[in-house]
Amino acid sequence: MSLFGLLNKCQTPMGSRLLSSWIRQPLVDIEKIKRRQKLVTLFFQNTDVRSKLRDDLMRGLPDLEKVSNKLRRGKASLKECVSLYNFCQRLPWIKEALSEVQDMLWEDTKVKDDSDIAMKETKEDESQNKSEKDVQNEYNLDEMDVSGLSPFQILERQFIKPLSVISHNFHNFSAMVEKVVDLEKVTTQREYLISATYDEVLSELDKKLRKVDKEMESIRQNFSALFNTKNNKDIVTLTYKNTYGWHLRVPMSTKGLKDLPSTYTKLASAKNGVLYGTSALDDLSKQKQRVMSKYNQRQDAIIKKVLEVTTSYLPVISNSVQALSHLDVLLSFAHVASCAPQTYVCPKILAMGSGEMIAVKARHPCLEMQDQLFSASGSISMDENKNDLNSDFDDNVLTSREMGKCVSNDVSLIAQKSNFQIVTGPNMGGKSTYIRMIGLLALMAQIGSFVPCEKAIITVVDSILARVGAGDHQLKGLSTFMAEMLETGTILEAATSNSLVIIDELGRGTSTYDGFGIAYAISEHIAKDLGCFCLFATHFHELTALANTLNGVVNKHVTAYKDDEKNQLTMLYKIQDGPCDHSFGIQVAQLAKFPKQVIERAEQKAQDLESVTKRPKITLQTFAQVRLLMTEFDEHKKKSKTETEHNEALQIFKQKLSNMCEKNQDLDSLVKNILSGGTVEMIP
Repeated sequence: MSLFGLLNKCQTPMGSRLLSSWIRQPLVDIEKIKRRQKLVTLFFQNTDVRSKLRDDLMRGLPDLEKVSNKLRRGKASLKECVSLYNFCQRLPWIKEALSEVQDMLWEDTKVKDDSDIAMKETKEDESQNKSEKDVQNEYNLDEMDVSGLSPFQILERQFIKPLSVISHNFHNFSAMVEKVVDLEKVTTQREYLISATYDEVLSELDKKLRKVDKEMESIRQNFSALFNTKNNKDIVTLTYKNTYGWHLRVPMSTKGLKDLPSTYTKLASAKNGVLYGTSALDDLSKQKQRVMSKYNQRQDAIIKKVLEVTTSYLPVISNSVQALSHLDVLLSFAHVASCAPQTYVCPKILAMGSGEMIAVKARHPCLEMQDQLFSASGSISMDENKNDLNSDFDDNVLTSREMGKCVSNDVSLIAQKSNFQIVTGPNMGGKSTYIRMIGLLALMAQIGSFVPCEKAIITVVDSILARVGAGDHQLKGLSTFMAEMLETGTILEAATSNSLVIIDELGRGTSTYDGFGIAYAISEHIAKDLGCFCLFATHFHELTALANTLNGVVNKHVTAYKDDEKNQLTMLYKIQDGPCDHSFGIQVAQLAKFPKQVIERAEQKAQDLESVTKRPKITLQTFAQVRLLMTEFDEHKKKSKTETEHNEALQIFKQKLSNMCEKNQDLDSLVKNILSGGTVEMIP
């Protein structure tokens, strides 16, 4: 399920299109976000009115954007006019339902300010006198300034007042359709025709057609009377073919076909019956075709004029699309929040640059809507059959240990403290889910939606830049690593200090050393030079050392429990502070039912490499810091004239070195190793 699929509970096609546009272009204006939030809250709290609007009034509305496009291209027909007419009939009911919400607000508000009272007393006639041009300029919902207004006032200005004006402007159009179009035939026969009573010429031609039809029916009845059927069943029908015109059709199995009078001429035989004609019927058929030709010409001329008039309503249709699509999306947001399996809340929105993004018990919005994939215990036995695992089983499909509930996690991104988070942990542990969840929370908040958590504070970001997944582009000649580098390069070029950057396992498409070097350099650039919100999921555990040297960098890890005795791995999916130095890759290989000898060989090689890597290592940067400290000590020692000054310099050196060791565990191990006569390995 995608975010669009989750939020798209719109009842109209135009609402779905607008939602797609909102997701691709989230807001950065905090006032516009709050305006949407107020309206979503309003519909969220009024369940009955929301259901009435969605289920009874919005559902089945015509696609006004398609109607508008056909009118512009000159491809419209009476069907589009009738669709627009049906929409006009719904408008007063939609406005009335919105007024119910407004009345509830009015009753619930104990203290009403003067502006609300004035707005309540404003008469509809004042708005109805506005021209279509005024409506188009005043009711541009994307640019409407409603800052500082109450929900009552926003509802009035954004929907009730515009819909009143739109309904008034469509009044003459509705009257035209009722007068010109034969709405009875639309209802009963689904035919879109001009009413014969509207035009004198059409009326006369209609009378002639009725007279011809009556005479043709008389011939049919006389022909039918020649056959004796059970229960006097009428088996003769009048049908039309280009070859014969109007003719009589009778089933081939009918008795007495050979004894018919000579006035009836057999025209053809077919599986569906025998065709007969008469000279009188042939004359009537030709007469009817001539009258129908004149009727259609006259009707087409009238339809052309009707469509010309309808096209003049394009500005009003555009306003209708804007108002109804906005309403549809906001109702969808409220519906999703009210029907979610767990709590959705309205996030507190902070201005761009505030440097704070917090969520309590946050959940991945799409994940919690998935069917349960694992057992309720949350444990995965390594002896279970591989077929029990979902074929799409990966890091971003997780379930809770509590009967299928999605595991929630707290989020805290604070500028200069924890804005850059390095997320480590085992495969399938939930790293990707966690970092994507934060991106989705920010996106949902900036389009005006509620978010899946118990509390949320979201700082507006100017962009959400993500590099997740892995795959090549064969048609473009790009390898997996090259595609990864191009995407990352674009992110580094576009990111600002107000961006949210999400990077998932960068550098896995090349050698370990090259991948680590690139991941380290990019992480350092983002943390030091950009200082934006960043979530960096990785299996390069050496990256966690950045937390010791750069402000704002913190380590997070996803938890898992390994029971060696039961040969069982349990994913806990909880985010905790600190780094993790185990990826449990071999355990995942066991889950995938690798051959036993392969697993044993992998464990042996892993132990060999681990024994090498356990030797104390320090980075060049740490080495440079120690070298600088020693240089300072040498200078102090040279300047020392007495033994007391020498001891003081030595004490300062020891204290500084001790402080560095407290902050850097690798350096502490290095010092102890040197004192014990061991060796040291330098890493870049």
